[in-house]
Amino acid sequence: KHNQMRSVIDDLPTNIEHIGIYALSDCSALKKITIPDGVVSIGESSFDGCNSLKSIALPNGVTSIGIAAFSGCTNLTQISFGNETDYIGAAAFDACIHLETPPFYNMKLETIYGNSFWGCDTFQTVEFPPTLRKVEDQAFTKSDNLTSLIFNSDQIIIENGAFSYCENVRRLIFKKIKPPSI
Repeated sequence: KHNQMRSVIDDLPTNIEHIGIYALSDCSALKKITIPDGVVSIGESSFDGCNSLKSIALPNGVTSIGIAAFSGCTNLTQISFGNETDYIGAAAFDACIHLETPPFYNMKLETIYGNSFWGCDTFQTVEFPPTLRKVEDQAFTKSDNLTSLIFNSDQIIIENGAFSYCENVRRLIFKKIKPPSI
């Protein structure tokens, strides 16, 4: 926890592959971090509560973002993902109220878990990847400015409440299938 007072971390070892569970949680002064190119996973709650963090670039090889990894990063506006991301855990970006819409379409996600993007107020249009099969309950709850959802998969399960309190959604586009009911 000697990192809790640092605002910039640019000296992580280049040979690490995983950012561990709770590794940098509650580092409230952290504004910028350089993640080494060899990292393939971001652990559970690893950046939880880093409320000064504004943006982060994940290496192209990152495939997994753990449960609550960036939960409570209230000033996080941008995160860049590689095309290999296939897992984003529940509540991974919970209460990231300033986060711009990530490029979901380029990811390999099969499921968007509950509370993953709860309260991401700046999302307007979300285009999901063809690999997506399920959006769980409360995945995008309280994304107040969300207006359009674009689904590109040929099979999709959208659980009850997946978009609860998203009262501004006006457009649902299903590019590959006709939904049986909404």
